[in-house]
Amino acid sequence: MRYPIYLLLYLLYTTSSYSQQVTVSLLLPFSISAQQADPQSTKAELGQLCKSYYQGFLLALDSLTHPSKTIRLQVYDTNNDSVRTSRIIQMEDFRQSDLILGPVMQGGNRMVSAFASQKKILQVSPLMTFSKTRINEPYWVSANPELPNYARIFCNYVRQQSDTAVVIVISDKSPYDAAITPAMKKLTGEFKKIKFHFLEYTPALDIQRFISPAVPVHLLMPSNKEQNCNRVLYQLKDTAEQTHMAVYGFSQWFDFKNVEIDLWQRKNVHFLTPAFIDYSNENVRNFIAMYREKYATEPGEEAFKGYDQAKYFLQLLLNKGNGMMQTMTQQAYTGLSTSYRYVTTPSGMLFNNYLNVLRFENNKLVRVY
Repeated sequence: MRYPIYLLLYLLYTTSSYSQQVTVSLLLPFSISAQQADPQSTKAELGQLCKSYYQGFLLALDSLTHPSKTIRLQVYDTNNDSVRTSRIIQMEDFRQSDLILGPVMQGGNRMVSAFASQKKILQVSPLMTFSKTRINEPYWVSANPELPNYARIFCNYVRQQSDTAVVIVISDKSPYDAAITPAMKKLTGEFKKIKFHFLEYTPALDIQRFISPAVPVHLLMPSNKEQNCNRVLYQLKDTAEQTHMAVYGFSQWFDFKNVEIDLWQRKNVHFLTPAFIDYSNENVRNFIAMYREKYATEPGEEAFKGYDQAKYFLQLLLNKGNGMMQTMTQQAYTGLSTSYRYVTTPSGMLFNNYLNVLRFENNKLVRVY
Protein backbone atom coordinates (compact mmCIF):
# COMPACT_ATOMS: atom_id res chain seq x y z
CA MET A 1 0.00 0.00 0.00
CA ARG A 2 1.34 3.41 -0.92
CA TYR A 3 1.15 6.28 1.55
CA PRO A 4 1.36 10.04 0.94
CA ILE A 5 4.24 12.15 2.12
CA TYR A 6 2.68 13.03 5.50
CA LEU A 7 3.42 9.49 6.63
CA LEU A 8 7.14 9.79 6.12
CA LEU A 9 9.21 9.85 9.30
CA TYR A 10 10.87 13.10 8.37
CA LEU A 11 9.75 15.98 6.16
CA LEU A 12 11.16 19.40 5.33
CA TYR A 13 8.90 22.30 4.40
CA THR A 14 10.79 25.38 3.25
CA THR A 15 9.75 28.23 1.04
CA SER A 16 13.12 29.87 0.49
CA SER A 17 16.76 29.01 0.87
CA TYR A 18 17.74 32.66 1.27
CA SER A 19 15.51 33.81 4.14
CA GLN A 20 16.22 33.30 7.81
CA GLN A 21 14.61 30.04 8.89
CA VAL A 22 12.84 28.95 12.05
CA THR A 23 12.60 25.21 12.63
CA VAL A 24 9.34 23.64 13.77
CA SER A 25 9.17 19.95 14.73
CA LEU A 26 5.86 18.11 14.68
CA LEU A 27 5.77 14.75 16.50
CA LEU A 28 2.61 12.71 16.11
CA PRO A 29 1.70 9.00 16.28
CA PHE A 30 0.75 8.51 12.64
CA SER A 31 1.44 4.81 13.32
CA ILE A 32 2.00 3.80 9.72
CA SER A 33 2.61 0.13 10.53
CA ALA A 34 -0.61 -0.11 12.55
CA GLN A 35 -2.64 1.41 9.71
CA GLN A 36 -1.18 -1.14 7.33
CA ALA A 37 -1.75 -4.11 9.66
CA ASP A 38 -5.17 -3.27 11.11
CA PRO A 39 -6.87 -0.02 10.00
CA GLN A 40 -9.64 -0.60 12.61
CA SER A 41 -7.28 -0.79 15.60
CA THR A 42 -7.20 1.94 18.25
CA LYS A 43 -3.65 2.82 17.28
CA ALA A 44 -4.61 3.15 13.62
CA GLU A 45 -7.63 5.31 14.47
CA LEU A 46 -5.39 7.66 16.44
CA GLY A 47 -3.09 7.77 13.42
CA GLN A 48 -6.01 8.81 11.22
CA LEU A 49 -6.87 11.64 13.60
CA CYS A 50 -3.26 12.78 13.44
CA LYS A 51 -3.40 12.65 9.65
CA SER A 52 -6.41 14.97 9.70
CA TYR A 53 -4.66 17.31 12.16
CA TYR A 54 -1.55 17.39 9.98
CA GLN A 55 -3.49 18.15 6.81
CA GLY A 56 -5.17 21.13 8.47
CA PHE A 57 -1.76 22.17 9.78
CA LEU A 58 -0.31 22.18 6.26
CA LEU A 59 -3.14 24.34 4.92
CA ALA A 60 -2.30 26.99 7.51
CA LEU A 61 1.36 26.99 6.49
CA ASP A 62 0.45 28.35 3.09
CA SER A 63 -1.02 31.49 4.67
CA LEU A 64 1.75 32.36 7.14
CA THR A 65 3.92 35.33 6.24
CA HIS A 66 6.95 37.23 7.48
CA PRO A 67 9.18 39.67 5.55
CA SER A 68 12.46 37.92 6.41
CA LYS A 69 11.71 34.48 7.90
CA THR A 70 10.48 31.17 6.59
CA ILE A 71 9.51 27.94 8.31
CA ARG A 72 11.42 24.69 8.14
CA LEU A 73 8.97 21.98 9.17
CA GLN A 74 10.17 18.59 10.40
CA VAL A 75 7.57 15.87 10.80
CA TYR A 76 8.19 12.70 12.81
CA ASP A 77 6.02 9.62 13.21
CA THR A 78 6.44 8.58 16.86
CA ASN A 79 4.32 5.43 16.27
CA ASN A 80 3.06 6.05 19.83
CA ASP A 81 6.30 4.39 20.93
CA SER A 82 8.55 5.78 23.66
CA VAL A 83 11.65 4.09 22.22
CA ARG A 84 11.13 5.75 18.83
CA THR A 85 10.44 9.08 20.53
CA SER A 86 13.69 8.75 22.46
CA ARG A 87 15.57 8.17 19.20
CA ILE A 88 13.94 11.20 17.57
CA ILE A 89 15.11 13.41 20.44
CA GLN A 90 18.69 12.36 19.73
CA MET A 91 18.52 13.33 16.03
CA GLU A 92 20.64 16.35 15.20
CA ASP A 93 17.94 17.96 13.04
CA PHE A 94 15.38 17.65 15.82
CA ARG A 95 17.77 19.26 18.29
CA GLN A 96 17.74 22.40 16.12
CA SER A 97 14.01 22.93 16.83
CA ASP A 98 12.72 26.40 17.70
CA LEU A 99 9.21 25.09 18.45
CA ILE A 100 7.87 21.58 19.12
CA LEU A 101 4.30 20.35 18.74
CA GLY A 102 3.60 16.93 20.25
CA PRO A 103 3.96 14.10 20.92
CA VAL A 104 0.67 12.74 22.27
CA MET A 105 1.46 9.96 24.74
CA GLN A 106 2.31 10.80 28.34
CA GLY A 107 5.74 9.14 28.42
CA GLY A 108 6.79 10.84 25.21
CA ASN A 109 5.58 14.20 26.46
CA ARG A 110 7.74 13.85 29.54
CA MET A 111 10.85 13.04 27.52
CA VAL A 112 10.33 15.90 25.07
CA SER A 113 9.38 18.37 27.81
CA ALA A 114 12.71 17.77 29.54
CA PHE A 115 14.49 18.55 26.26
CA ALA A 116 12.34 21.65 25.62
CA SER A 117 13.00 22.96 29.13
CA GLN A 118 16.73 22.47 28.71
CA LYS A 119 16.71 24.30 25.36
CA LYS A 120 14.21 26.93 26.62
CA ILE A 121 11.87 26.44 23.67
CA LEU A 122 8.09 26.06 23.65
CA GLN A 123 6.55 22.60 23.45
CA VAL A 124 2.84 22.50 22.61
CA SER A 125 0.58 19.57 23.45
CA PRO A 126 -1.80 19.61 20.47
CA LEU A 127 -4.37 17.06 21.64
CA MET A 128 -3.91 16.23 25.33
CA THR A 129 -4.35 18.45 28.39
CA PHE A 130 -2.35 18.98 31.57
CA SER A 131 -4.90 17.10 33.65
CA LYS A 132 -4.13 13.93 31.67
CA THR A 133 -0.39 14.32 31.29
CA ARG A 134 0.58 16.00 34.59
CA ILE A 135 3.76 17.66 33.41
CA ASN A 136 4.88 20.65 35.45
CA GLU A 137 7.29 22.32 33.05
CA PRO A 138 7.14 26.05 32.23
CA TYR A 139 7.91 25.43 28.55
CA TRP A 140 5.16 22.83 28.10
CA VAL A 141 1.88 24.38 26.93
CA SER A 142 -1.45 22.73 26.23
CA ALA A 143 -3.43 24.03 23.27
CA ASN A 144 -6.64 23.03 25.10
CA PRO A 145 -7.82 24.10 28.55
CA GLU A 146 -7.18 21.47 31.20
CA LEU A 147 -10.25 20.05 32.92
CA PRO A 148 -9.55 21.58 36.38
CA ASN A 149 -9.28 24.99 34.75
CA TYR A 150 -12.85 24.60 33.44
CA ALA A 151 -13.88 25.53 36.99
CA ARG A 152 -12.36 29.01 36.88
CA ILE A 153 -13.56 29.69 33.33
CA PHE A 154 -17.08 28.65 34.37
CA CYS A 155 -17.08 30.84 37.50
CA ASN A 156 -15.82 33.83 35.52
CA TYR A 157 -18.63 33.28 33.03
CA VAL A 158 -21.23 33.13 35.85
CA ARG A 159 -19.85 36.32 37.40
CA GLN A 160 -20.15 38.12 34.06
CA GLN A 161 -23.85 37.19 33.84
CA SER A 162 -24.91 38.76 37.17
CA ASP A 163 -23.56 40.27 40.39
CA THR A 164 -24.86 37.44 42.55
CA ALA A 165 -25.71 33.85 41.72
CA VAL A 166 -26.20 30.33 43.04
CA VAL A 167 -23.98 27.57 41.65
CA ILE A 168 -24.99 23.95 42.20
CA VAL A 169 -22.38 21.28 41.43
CA ILE A 170 -23.60 17.67 41.31
CA SER A 171 -20.92 15.02 41.80
CA ASP A 172 -21.24 11.44 40.57
CA LYS A 173 -17.61 10.21 40.73
CA SER A 174 -17.13 10.34 36.97
CA PRO A 175 -13.72 11.36 35.56
CA TYR A 176 -15.05 14.86 34.83
CA ASP A 177 -16.28 15.15 38.41
CA ALA A 178 -12.92 14.04 39.79
CA ALA A 179 -11.10 16.69 37.76
CA ILE A 180 -13.46 19.67 37.97
CA THR A 181 -15.30 19.52 41.32
CA PRO A 182 -12.20 19.76 43.58
CA ALA A 183 -11.07 22.78 41.55
CA MET A 184 -14.51 24.36 42.02
CA LYS A 185 -14.31 23.89 45.78
CA LYS A 186 -11.00 25.76 45.89
CA LEU A 187 -12.67 28.80 44.28
CA THR A 188 -15.46 29.27 46.82
CA GLY A 189 -13.50 31.84 48.82
CA GLU A 190 -12.49 33.81 45.73
CA PHE A 191 -15.96 34.17 44.21
CA LYS A 192 -17.66 35.55 47.31
CA LYS A 193 -20.87 36.71 45.59
CA ILE A 194 -21.59 33.19 44.37
CA LYS A 195 -23.31 30.81 46.77
CA PHE A 196 -22.06 27.28 46.12
CA HIS A 197 -23.86 24.00 46.79
CA PHE A 198 -21.89 20.77 46.29
CA LEU A 199 -24.27 17.80 46.12
CA GLU A 200 -23.59 14.09 45.81
CA TYR A 201 -25.71 12.47 43.13
CA THR A 202 -28.28 9.86 44.13
CA PRO A 203 -31.46 8.92 42.22
CA ALA A 204 -33.47 10.37 45.15
CA LEU A 205 -31.62 13.70 45.25
CA ASP A 206 -34.08 16.62 45.58
CA ILE A 207 -32.40 19.40 43.63
CA GLN A 208 -35.37 21.79 43.50
CA ARG A 209 -35.05 22.66 47.17
CA PHE A 210 -31.67 24.30 46.47
CA ILE A 211 -33.07 26.51 43.69
CA SER A 212 -34.01 29.98 44.84
CA PRO A 213 -36.31 32.10 42.66
CA ALA A 214 -34.60 35.28 43.90
CA VAL A 215 -31.19 34.90 42.14
CA PRO A 216 -29.88 33.28 38.95
CA VAL A 217 -29.08 29.58 39.38
CA HIS A 218 -26.36 27.76 37.44
CA LEU A 219 -26.32 23.98 37.80
CA LEU A 220 -23.12 22.25 36.70
CA MET A 221 -23.16 18.50 36.05
CA PRO A 222 -19.50 17.46 35.48
CA SER A 223 -20.38 14.02 34.21
CA ASN A 224 -20.65 11.97 31.03
CA LYS A 225 -22.92 9.32 32.57
CA GLU A 226 -26.07 9.50 30.50
CA GLN A 227 -28.47 7.99 33.01
CA ASN A 228 -27.37 10.32 35.82
CA CYS A 229 -27.50 13.43 33.65
CA ASN A 230 -30.97 12.64 32.33
CA ARG A 231 -32.38 11.91 35.79
CA VAL A 232 -31.20 15.31 36.97
CA LEU A 233 -32.72 17.05 33.94
CA TYR A 234 -36.08 15.31 34.27
CA GLN A 235 -36.30 16.38 37.90
CA LEU A 236 -35.88 20.07 37.04
CA LYS A 237 -38.71 22.33 35.97
CA ASP A 238 -38.74 23.60 32.40
CA THR A 239 -37.15 26.95 31.55
CA ALA A 240 -40.61 28.44 31.03
CA GLU A 241 -41.20 27.97 34.78
CA GLN A 242 -37.64 28.80 35.86
CA THR A 243 -36.37 31.54 33.56
CA HIS A 244 -33.46 32.24 35.94
CA MET A 245 -32.16 28.66 35.75
CA ALA A 246 -29.42 27.23 33.49
CA VAL A 247 -27.83 23.78 33.38
CA TYR A 248 -24.28 23.11 32.16
CA GLY A 249 -22.90 19.95 30.60
CA PHE A 250 -20.17 19.01 28.14
CA SER A 251 -19.82 18.14 24.47
CA GLN A 252 -19.47 14.46 25.46
CA TRP A 253 -23.24 14.55 26.01
CA PHE A 254 -23.58 14.63 22.22
CA ASP A 255 -22.31 11.03 22.28
CA PHE A 256 -25.16 9.79 24.48
CA LYS A 257 -27.07 6.84 23.06
CA ASN A 258 -30.31 8.84 23.15
CA VAL A 259 -29.66 12.49 22.40
CA GLU A 260 -32.66 14.57 23.46
CA ILE A 261 -32.31 18.03 21.97
CA ASP A 262 -35.88 18.96 22.91
CA LEU A 263 -35.15 18.10 26.56
CA TRP A 264 -31.94 20.16 26.50
CA GLN A 265 -33.79 23.15 25.09
CA ARG A 266 -36.61 22.90 27.63
CA LYS A 267 -34.14 22.70 30.52
CA ASN A 268 -31.86 25.48 29.16
CA VAL A 269 -28.81 23.24 28.94
CA HIS A 270 -25.50 24.89 28.03
CA PHE A 271 -22.38 23.04 26.93
CA LEU A 272 -18.80 23.88 27.88
CA THR A 273 -16.34 22.89 25.16
CA PRO A 274 -12.99 24.13 23.82
CA ALA A 275 -14.02 23.53 20.19
CA PHE A 276 -17.02 24.69 18.20
CA ILE A 277 -17.27 24.91 14.41
CA ASP A 278 -19.84 27.37 13.10
CA TYR A 279 -20.57 26.11 9.60
CA SER A 280 -22.37 29.33 8.72
CA ASN A 281 -19.12 31.27 9.23
CA GLU A 282 -17.58 32.39 5.91
CA ASN A 283 -14.01 31.60 7.03
CA VAL A 284 -15.08 28.09 8.03
CA ARG A 285 -16.74 27.56 4.66
CA ASN A 286 -13.60 28.77 2.87
CA PHE A 287 -11.43 26.37 4.88
CA ILE A 288 -13.73 23.46 4.08
CA ALA A 289 -13.57 24.31 0.37
CA MET A 290 -9.75 24.44 0.46
CA TYR A 291 -9.57 21.18 2.39
CA ARG A 292 -11.91 19.40 -0.01
CA GLU A 293 -9.97 20.64 -3.01
CA LYS A 294 -6.59 19.54 -1.64
CA TYR A 295 -7.50 16.27 0.09
CA ALA A 296 -10.77 15.20 -1.59
CA THR A 297 -12.43 14.57 1.78
CA GLU A 298 -14.26 16.41 4.56
CA PRO A 299 -12.27 17.99 7.42
CA GLY A 300 -12.90 16.65 10.90
CA GLU A 301 -12.46 18.52 14.18
CA GLU A 302 -8.76 17.58 14.27
CA ALA A 303 -8.19 19.28 10.89
CA PHE A 304 -9.59 22.51 12.33
CA LYS A 305 -7.36 22.10 15.37
CA GLY A 306 -4.28 21.65 13.21
CA TYR A 307 -5.15 24.72 11.17
CA ASP A 308 -5.84 26.92 14.21
CA GLN A 309 -2.74 25.81 16.10
CA ALA A 310 -0.45 26.35 13.12
CA LYS A 311 -1.93 29.80 12.51
CA TYR A 312 -1.46 30.86 16.12
CA PHE A 313 1.76 29.26 17.31
CA LEU A 314 3.74 29.40 14.07
CA GLN A 315 2.83 32.99 13.28
CA LEU A 316 3.77 33.91 16.84
CA LEU A 317 7.13 32.18 16.34
CA LEU A 318 7.72 34.04 13.08
CA ASN A 319 6.88 37.40 14.69
CA LYS A 320 8.46 37.01 18.13
CA GLY A 321 11.07 34.27 17.79
CA ASN A 322 12.49 33.17 21.14
CA GLY A 323 10.35 35.80 22.87
CA MET A 324 7.05 34.20 21.87
CA MET A 325 6.33 32.80 25.34
CA GLN A 326 6.72 36.23 26.94
CA THR A 327 4.04 37.69 24.67
CA MET A 328 1.48 34.86 24.59
CA THR A 329 -0.64 36.39 27.35
CA GLN A 330 -1.00 39.57 25.24
CA GLN A 331 -1.51 37.79 21.91
CA ALA A 332 -5.09 36.53 21.86
CA TYR A 333 -6.27 34.70 18.76
CA THR A 334 -9.70 33.65 17.50
CA GLY A 335 -9.55 30.65 15.19
CA LEU A 336 -12.01 28.61 13.18
CA SER A 337 -12.87 26.19 15.99
CA THR A 338 -11.48 27.73 19.16
CA SER A 339 -9.69 30.74 20.62
CA TYR A 340 -6.43 31.15 22.48
CA ARG A 341 -6.48 33.31 25.61
CA TYR A 342 -3.39 32.39 27.60
CA VAL A 343 -2.88 33.23 31.25
CA THR A 344 0.06 32.51 33.55
CA THR A 345 -0.38 30.51 36.75
CA PRO A 346 1.50 31.34 39.98
CA SER A 347 3.91 28.51 39.12
CA GLY A 348 4.73 30.18 35.80
CA MET A 349 2.87 27.78 33.50
CA LEU A 350 0.74 29.00 30.60
CA PHE A 351 -2.88 27.85 30.25
CA ASN A 352 -5.42 28.48 27.52
CA ASN A 353 -8.22 30.18 29.43
CA TYR A 354 -10.96 29.89 26.83
CA LEU A 355 -14.07 27.75 26.52
CA ASN A 356 -17.08 28.08 24.26
CA VAL A 357 -20.49 28.12 25.91
CA LEU A 358 -23.07 26.59 23.57
CA ARG A 359 -26.77 25.79 23.62
CA PHE A 360 -29.48 24.67 21.24
CA GLU A 361 -31.86 27.31 19.87
CA ASN A 362 -34.59 26.15 17.49
CA ASN A 363 -32.79 22.78 17.31
CA LYS A 364 -29.55 24.44 16.17
CA LEU A 365 -26.38 24.53 18.24
CA VAL A 366 -25.19 28.13 18.67
CA ARG A 367 -22.43 29.85 20.62
CA VAL A 368 -23.64 32.16 23.40
CA TYR A 369 -20.18 32.97 24.79
